[in-house]
Amino acid sequence: LQVSFGIIFLSIANGVPRVMGLREQLLAFIGHRREVVVKRTIHELGKARERAHVLEGLRKVVEDVDAVVGTIRAADTPARAREDLAREHGLSPEQARAVLDMRLQRLTGLERERIVREHRETLEEVARLEAVLGSEDLIRGVIKDEFEEISEKYGDGRRTRIVAEAGSIEMEDLVKEEDNIVTVTHKGYIKRMPLDTYKSQRRGGTGVRGAGSEDDFFVDIFTANTHSTLLFFTDRGIVFSKRVYELPEGTRVGRGRNIANFISLPPGQKVADVACVPKGTDASSPASLVFATERGLVKRTALSEYLRVKRGGLRAIRVLDADALIRVRIGGGGRDVLLCSNRGKVIRFPEASVRPLGRDSRGVKGMGIGRGERIIGMEVIDDGSELLAVTENGYGKRTPAAEYRPQARGGLGIVAMKLTEKNGKITAVLPVDDRDDLVLITDKGQVIRTGASGVARTGRATQGVRIIRTKGGEKVVSVEKVAREDGDGGGGEGVRGAPPS
Repeated sequence: LQVSFGIIFLSIANGVPRVMGLREQLLAFIGHRREVVVKRTIHELGKARERAHVLEGLRKVVEDVDAVVGTIRAADTPARAREDLAREHGLSPEQARAVLDMRLQRLTGLERERIVREHRETLEEVARLEAVLGSEDLIRGVIKDEFEEISEKYGDGRRTRIVAEAGSIEMEDLVKEEDNIVTVTHKGYIKRMPLDTYKSQRRGGTGVRGAGSEDDFFVDIFTANTHSTLLFFTDRGIVFSKRVYELPEGTRVGRGRNIANFISLPPGQKVADVACVPKGTDASSPASLVFATERGLVKRTALSEYLRVKRGGLRAIRVLDADALIRVRIGGGGRDVLLCSNRGKVIRFPEASVRPLGRDSRGVKGMGIGRGERIIGMEVIDDGSELLAVTENGYGKRTPAAEYRPQARGGLGIVAMKLTEKNGKITAVLPVDDRDDLVLITDKGQVIRTGASGVARTGRATQGVRIIRTKGGEKVVSVEKVAREDGDGGGGEGVRGAPPS
């Protein structure tokens, strides 16, 4: 009853196809029921009259049994007996035939009473049927009584409740709750797949192909409930929201759909980061979103302020023209925020030192930077993390997060990597472990994939080791951690920034 739809009542009425309205349909059906009742009553009346006629003959016989028996015994044949009965006792041929067919037990006193009673009742039924045929009101009464009898015998309680006001039905009410695998590729393609798409393999297995083309690869793969929410943040601080069930459903080898075509991106803006908000997150959640910009600003805002995002997007953070949003992570667990600049400086400070601000604010100073310097990475970490730093000339190193001591927010930071003309500026800093694979991409289109375990662990103020050999003037422009596709990785809903437990 929530949706209106049209029906064409094309019916056969009196042998002719006709389009009828609802009232005409009902009247036609009642007319059909009247015709059925009248024809049935006429048939029943004929049968009742025949039976009354036979019973009238039997009643005459039982009133003078001896004379009737004598007539039958005196006859030579059954045909002669019928003729004699009709002539001597005033019976019709039908009555005479019924007398001859009657069993002797019907001649007892009890049976004679039953014949008399049945004759009386049959005459009453004849009178009733004649009255029905003679009255439209009685015919309608029969139709009504039969409707009520059918309803009482076969009907059940109403299942649809008609009320004055009811809550609206949302699309998600019709979507089955189940876990899906969500993938995001380096080129910005996104899709979701059933959870059994990547079957678990033993360690050392060959894996399965996941990305839809040779020159693209997964940069994020995680498990999310179909009712979970994905937040897409642009470099200008606008956030868009989509439920997981709204993502295009794809196959293991399909590309999916480009994020830029999936949400209404304003001209000139691009998606800077994606966060997954688990199903069931509400206004009481203690989680918050931590933002970082190229100019070293950070902001912490309650996640609850981003649970209702308009179709056209919502301002998540105010970004100046000379600045850009680079990272968004989900925090709220009392961990530390780590910022890294392209000049090899890192600052680590408690997340709690960033006071909560509203959505439409710029944030506070997270790290002081110099002319030409910019923030290239932000992570929410603890001492159990390990950070990979990669430079534009293809050098990299792994360093335990514990070596980056906490400082006061807003400082200039400490050396994350010794930078020289040999290794160049830092391109990326990201948390890794021995099971991760890395993909490095240069501005000349060169791509190399290597295991994070092959990058040496060194101290904080070291140059690192060569990961990719660049040619003259070539620089590493992107470093991505390749999401594992063999069913072992991406454990837990929202690998990108799920609230800490």
